[in-house]
Amino acid sequence: MKARDGLTERLCALARALAGGGPAVRRAAADAAAALMRCAGADRCIVARLAPDGHIRDAEGWTIEGARVRAAAEAASHFLIRRVVQARAPVRVDDARRDRRWRSQRAVQTRKAERALLGLPAFRGDAVAAVVCLSHDAVPLRCDEDDPAPLLCAQMLGLALAPAARAAESAPRRAEALPAAASAGALAEPYLWQGFVTRSPALRDVLSEAARIAPVDLPVLIVGEDGTGKDLLARAMHAASGLRGPFVAASLGAIPETLAEVELFGCEPGAYTGATAARRGLVAEAEEGTLFLDDLQEAPRSLQAALLRVLAEGVVRPLGGAVPRAVDFRLIAASTLGFSALCAEHIVREDLLYRINGAVLALPPLRARREDVPLLFRRFLEEAGRGACPAVAPEAEAALIMHAWPGNVRELRNEARRVRALGRDTVVAEDFAWVREAGPARAPASRLREAVREAERAHVLRALDLALGNKSRAAAMLGITRRSLYRRLDRYAARAPEGPAAE
Repeated sequence: MKARDGLTERLCALARALAGGGPAVRRAAADAAAALMRCAGADRCIVARLAPDGHIRDAEGWTIEGARVRAAAEAASHFLIRRVVQARAPVRVDDARRDRRWRSQRAVQTRKAERALLGLPAFRGDAVAAVVCLSHDAVPLRCDEDDPAPLLCAQMLGLALAPAARAAESAPRRAEALPAAASAGALAEPYLWQGFVTRSPALRDVLSEAARIAPVDLPVLIVGEDGTGKDLLARAMHAASGLRGPFVAASLGAIPETLAEVELFGCEPGAYTGATAARRGLVAEAEEGTLFLDDLQEAPRSLQAALLRVLAEGVVRPLGGAVPRAVDFRLIAASTLGFSALCAEHIVREDLLYRINGAVLALPPLRARREDVPLLFRRFLEEAGRGACPAVAPEAEAALIMHAWPGNVRELRNEARRVRALGRDTVVAEDFAWVREAGPARAPASRLREAVREAERAHVLRALDLALGNKSRAAAMLGITRRSLYRRLDRYAARAPEGPAAE
């Protein structure tokens, strides 16, 4: 009751400040946000102001201790904001750790996800002009999404901070740098290199650096989320390198630990039970070419030590062999974790990391270069079928730009293929699965257990679809072990999508 009384008092003070204007509005808004956090049991409050096209214009936030949240847009869940905009109503999540889509960019970088989320809309006319995001790292929030007091507070915070947004537009140095606002600086003409096409200055810079170092005999570490195109960038660098040898790729996460050294370094006949013939190994096959090792963070420690010896000495000794063989190849490694994370968490040996990071290329996720989404979607539509390419309705393009794309470019390509298979003349927003899911709610299941089982099954199959059937990656996306994923698939009598990457 005291927290509710305090919220009412702060809302009255905010209303008086709004009537008077001036610097007092911002102070009153911060006080109202603190009262809202106490009422809801939250430890962070972020107000994200939206542009007319739904992009985050800028954001401002506070902690329960009264400190300002730096780069607040990166600390807010973009997926939560989009769901609030789509539903035009509050959205509450009691345990956001179960689904990576709810995570903010900062949570992805720090690997510390908030537990509880509550998104509240603030309207300007009929449009959602801002979203107030409440969160707590450890415990559920106390208020309900249909409680009128937090809704009223969210509306007033949206009104109170709107003038600040207009001031920020006229003073860019005071505005926060937002990845989601990168479309304002989109390139006038697409940048093309080795099959890549982009309007994003961030990706253009990465591709330009890749083009410069491609002909140089230098090991490269490519970092980026799943689906950002790390393998495509490695192939592009090989094509531009002028090397005479082949491009040889291997996923360290897909090779059983007991066979990893044999796969990479080869073996002699009789080296182990069942070894009836000699095997060259991937390192020898990449002679005078490029060896691409994906999922570096999955490499066993024993394999890391053996790979370090090969890089340091320039020779490889097959399992069971007595004579080392000289090898000459270029190494490109890739990881979903950045260099600092690999080093700080001791996932990869530090001496090996310093051997392979001659150059580090960081591919930005698709959500950080939304200006590329319509361009890539139309390209994938053209590649997905013959004949005239369907048109894309404006509301469909807006839905594409608003989507979180947790599967990045891979998810976008799969969505384009699926939409093209529908055979429509014009792609509309309702053709996208996430738009239909955000539509009118279905009647609740008769029993809670059935509803939970149905939602879990849909989520597991969605992760498998995004991972193109790769169970290791799907399990990582879901935050469970592969064994747990297999048990769920058996329980639901589900089958992973078939394809070359199924295992």
